[in-house]
Amino acid sequence: MQAPIAVKTPAFPIRSSQESAPRHTVASSGPVRRVLLLGAALLAAVTSASAAVTDLSGTLTQALDTVVGAGNSGRLTANTKVYFGGTTAASNVDLNSYQFTINNGGGNTQTYNGALTGPGTLQLNGRYAADWGPDIRLGGTVANSPTSVTLTEGHIGLNKTAGVDALAGPITVNPAGYQTARIGLLKSDQINDASTITSTSGVGPFHFVMGGFNETISGLVIKTGDTVDTGSGAIGSVLKVTTLTVGGVSKPKGAYTASSGFVIGTGYIDVDNYGPPIIAEKPGEPTNPSPVDAASTVNPAYLAKLT
Repeated sequence: MQAPIAVKTPAFPIRSSQESAPRHTVASSGPVRRVLLLGAALLAAVTSASAAVTDLSGTLTQALDTVVGAGNSGRLTANTKVYFGGTTAASNVDLNSYQFTINNGGGNTQTYNGALTGPGTLQLNGRYAADWGPDIRLGGTVANSPTSVTLTEGHIGLNKTAGVDALAGPITVNPAGYQTARIGLLKSDQINDASTITSTSGVGPFHFVMGGFNETISGLVIKTGDTVDTGSGAIGSVLKVTTLTVGGVSKPKGAYTASSGFVIGTGYIDVDNYGPPIIAEKPGEPTNPSPVDAASTVNPAYLAKLT
């Protein structure tokens, strides 16, 4: 006859199914605690692995996502430059108070859809011939938040979800020599409302290409020869600014259109919430519309809307 099987009594009590369990039943010692601690450690390891951070410094000789790893993020430990064309990156980068330079070396388009977060400086060096399409694109659904931005040359395309900041902080445009710099909107509201754009006295021209989209910033400072291109649609782009300085001259409150000499297209620059560039003598009957100031003309599209 087979010997009876011995049943080892566990070190912790077995609760009857009829017995109502208290809300907290974890003991301070014993096998249950060891299992829970092991599970917590494994969870922490998985979480850490899925959110790995790669330290970045110097010049990266590979694409950003290749260096950082898919699904991971980067953190600057010194000034860092990405020098790699023809790539689309989704990695987030913590600038960590350093300068992050995107330089395509005159090569193919680079697209960055991750979040580039400050504090720290974002420097953008595109192709010397900015008449080409955007050669550095900032896209994605999460805001960039550098402390400041510098653009030396090239055509920068801003393509975040409308209302999400692709650029933030004071933006300095400083093209040297024959080089040209352009900032182009691919959707509306790409720049933080508190930002300023300042085109310095560098030799090269700066063009803000709005492409029919709208934008609001705190201030715009451009030099003689720089332009704001509002597009050629029936109703062009509107750039709202609190302050406007052109060629060293501060412009008064008003709406500035193509006749100003620094605006291109059918849209306008609205300084200090002036509104559209038209005044009608009678509501609905603009028989003698007049410009809002000496540097403005009546926009036919707005005239048509009021008739």
